[in-house]
Amino acid sequence: MEILISRTAFPVQALGPGTRAAIWLQGCSIRCAGCVAQDTWGTPASSRRQVDEVLDWLACLDEVDGVTISGGEPTDQPEALQALISGIRRTRPAADILVYTGRPTSWVLGDGRPSIAGADAVITEPFVRTEAGYLPLRGSDNQQLLALTPLGRSRYVDTALPDRRRIQVDVVDGEIRMIGIPTPGVLAELGRRAAAAGLSLRGTSWQD
Repeated sequence: MEILISRTAFPVQALGPGTRAAIWLQGCSIRCAGCVAQDTWGTPASSRRQVDEVLDWLACLDEVDGVTISGGEPTDQPEALQALISGIRRTRPAADILVYTGRPTSWVLGDGRPSIAGADAVITEPFVRTEAGYLPLRGSDNQQLLALTPLGRSRYVDTALPDRRRIQVDVVDGEIRMIGIPTPGVLAELGRRAAAAGLSLRGTSWQD
């Protein structure tokens, strides 16, 4: 099955408990103001992959405690998302699965439930820039963390979650990529420090 993928990363410690694989789906119809990943909004042909390709990549990784699926908006591709989650369940049965969506909680627990079936936890609700805060794993205080399985409750309710101040930095294909959810003011401070050092940030993914 075809799936639109923005990028993948491993190892990741900033998007859930333990050592994780992260998968960002490409394409978003919600497009929250202030989104830090606006590069994932479009649907270029170059993002087309096969779900089996992604599962093969996951199968080659060592010590995967969990898989985080973000975007973009994963539920814009409901069949592909469900195929991905089902495949992860087969190939990584001990890993927890966390899905990010900007859809309302009522939709996720109702009509949208089939598309995220098999996920252990879901972050719901759109990012609201005026409510940007410091909650673990959430960009704004209106967003909700739902634990859907016993494994999800164990890892997302009964266990301390990653500190939001931790941001990972990778350099891939000549691009600097930050992994994590920046707290309010961090990106503006990054811009100021870069300018003070004589550096210009071009093509940032968070510009309105």
